[in-house]
Amino acid sequence: MKKKINRLKIYKIVLFITFLSATFTSIHFLEGNIPIYTKTDLFIEPYITHFRQGCNTTFLMSWDDARPTDVYLRAIDLKYGISHTIFAPSYRSYPNRSFWRYAFLLDEMFQGFDVQSHNGLHVYLSRYNAEEQEAFIKWGKTGIEELFGFTPIVFAYPNGDTGGSQYVKKYFTLGRTIDNGGTSWPPTQWEKEGVTISFNGINDKNLKDIPIILKQIFHTPGFHVFKGYSHSNLPGSDYGVSDFEKYETVIEQISGWENVWYTSWGELVAYEIEKNQISVSKNIVRCDDFIEFTLSTVPTLNTDIYNVPITVALSLPEEWSKPTVQIDSKFICEFSLKTNNNVPQIFIDVKPKQGNQRIKIWKNQPSIDHSPPEIANFRINTITYQENWELEPPREKTFSFLRFEACDEDSQVVEVNAMVTLFNNSQFFYKQMKNPIFWNNNSYGRVLWNPNIYNGDVQQISKQEVKSTTIIVKDGLGNIRKSTFDQFGGLIETIVESSNNNRN
Repeated sequence: MKKKINRLKIYKIVLFITFLSATFTSIHFLEGNIPIYTKTDLFIEPYITHFRQGCNTTFLMSWDDARPTDVYLRAIDLKYGISHTIFAPSYRSYPNRSFWRYAFLLDEMFQGFDVQSHNGLHVYLSRYNAEEQEAFIKWGKTGIEELFGFTPIVFAYPNGDTGGSQYVKKYFTLGRTIDNGGTSWPPTQWEKEGVTISFNGINDKNLKDIPIILKQIFHTPGFHVFKGYSHSNLPGSDYGVSDFEKYETVIEQISGWENVWYTSWGELVAYEIEKNQISVSKNIVRCDDFIEFTLSTVPTLNTDIYNVPITVALSLPEEWSKPTVQIDSKFICEFSLKTNNNVPQIFIDVKPKQGNQRIKIWKNQPSIDHSPPEIANFRINTITYQENWELEPPREKTFSFLRFEACDEDSQVVEVNAMVTLFNNSQFFYKQMKNPIFWNNNSYGRVLWNPNIYNGDVQQISKQEVKSTTIIVKDGLGNIRKSTFDQFGGLIETIVESSNNNRN
């Protein structure tokens, strides 16, 4: 009888071990793929993060009306890595109405800032009938499209007057009011999303409250957004922000916080729409040298409009300290490595496109035969307008615009700079040029004015003054191309610096 009992115990132990083995295999193995995890690893399947790069807090700032004094804010925000949105009325943005404002908004976009709609005219919408409301609100969309070549998705009500909200819902993704709407996200009422602060907006007196509020939000469980808005104003004014030294002090305090996404209204709204229409497929391949999976976009998502990168995260084996990321055929570098609850994770920014995208994460960089990005269609455009045509005689304004495309089929353009040399041997360095957020192309550019002057009386640079322009483009693999052009777009020379990263 004893022998039978011992055999029964042994049989039960074997069954239990077999069960554990099968359970472990079902968690860490996938239909015959090579296992890469140990029993101590916890594999987190790929998922789309709530905010960019897995942040739990988002910081938004917006400035209404596209005022000349906004140029002071731009210098400060660029210095500390803060994004912002300019809400611009269409009527005020046309070149023959205010060429300076038109040029400023274009230059804002070429430095990575966001421009959205502030209606066609800056009026109290509730004072107009339904037909007029729709016409004004629609013009707030078509005016931006006509002027800058992209579709705005966020609308800020002029004067906080929410008349015609049904048309805002028709033509825009979100309508922003000046009512206090807390820090919750996503909105419960998309056509009337409020801000975090009071309806008086941010001003010189309450600037000091921004770090206090952001700290409270940051330490509140869940996902939250600081939604600030204001108007810039001349120094000494009692409305909006006019003490720019105080503003810089505050921005310095709240910049660079870990786990905070500093972004714009347009980018946050687009991210929210995209993440609900993009999914990770279940056919995940995990091998010794790579992990591979697919992102799928629903056919109804208009990726010409909603085209900001979303973040996909997953865990990696602990020994994968220097991975390489490939999206379809392109090698990219917009990713970060973080440890969450002692689990190493990778966070990858992926720009949406129709259909499927195959994401492949290599343990080590494979052998790559690649050259630096190409620079195409370089030109300096000169435009002359009659500004304020109501005046007699109207004033003529001439601006020169630097434009070109930077293209890379195998990797990712990560840095674009330009050095402009004048015939008097003066040089101006335009650093960290950006492809405008919603343009969905490879365009870069700048308005040619002195980048070291930050006030409304900008020093313009004419095309005739330009001797040469050198464009410096760097890709995600460390390759650099420097191409120098004359004022007419003729190529003078090209220098290529290849990275050692192209080797195994």
